[in-house]
Amino acid sequence: MSDIQTICLLGFGEVGQILAADLGGRDNVALKTFDILFDEPDSVPSIAAARMSGIDACTSPAAAAKDSDLVISAVTAARDLEAACSVAEALADDAWFVDLNSVSPATKARVGDVVERAGGRYVEAAVMSPIIPARIASPMLLGGPHARAFIEVATELGFTGARAYSDSVGLASATKMCRSVVVKGVESLLTESLVGNGLLLLLAGLCLVRDRPTTPRVAALLLATGLWLGLKDSLLPLWPVIVVALVWAGREGTGGRAGA
Repeated sequence: MSDIQTICLLGFGEVGQILAADLGGRDNVALKTFDILFDEPDSVPSIAAARMSGIDACTSPAAAAKDSDLVISAVTAARDLEAACSVAEALADDAWFVDLNSVSPATKARVGDVVERAGGRYVEAAVMSPIIPARIASPMLLGGPHARAFIEVATELGFTGARAYSDSVGLASATKMCRSVVVKGVESLLTESLVGNGLLLLLAGLCLVRDRPTTPRVAALLLATGLWLGLKDSLLPLWPVIVVALVWAGREGTGGRAGA
């Protein structure tokens, strides 16, 4: 069984709030959190922390990390190293420090050095999907010399999508970066293809309307299909022009045949 009794959440944005909700129902586990926006009462993290029961919103990162068995860092990428430094002196000996932030392998290594020098156990975590819908059970690759030891703790807490990936810090993040490049590249190619297909379909529709009798239903079908193929975003301002062109083409085609 896990000996985790107190968990600190560094950062109370979307990820922090989801983890707080998923971890908050566990018996004998106290939750503490800190966010730099807690100084602003009207900020989203402040309002969320006030509405969520069973969580201690601390006034400093050190206060949140003090006596915590597990620190989970879910801040912005630019503040990953800063967040680790802000809690280093408050880390308990052998406390787990799980770094969920999407940063470069080099930054992960620097954060790991800070945590290890402070006496903590650093675990690199690369979240391999959006946090929704799987939430705490989202797929994660864990890296670092303590990754394998943390798996049992992670599973018991609900991180059922986590798996040990490497004994070295940085490889999990590098894998996530490569995956993101491939996935986003494929998404871009697919989007460009759909937009191109939509343009070709509309041009074909113009030719069809001019050369043969048609009905408003056919024109509407062409427009709807083109919209579905990807013109709904970047080319949205052109739709009035396309509609006018189709109407004009229809009238021209009908008029030409009527006068023949």
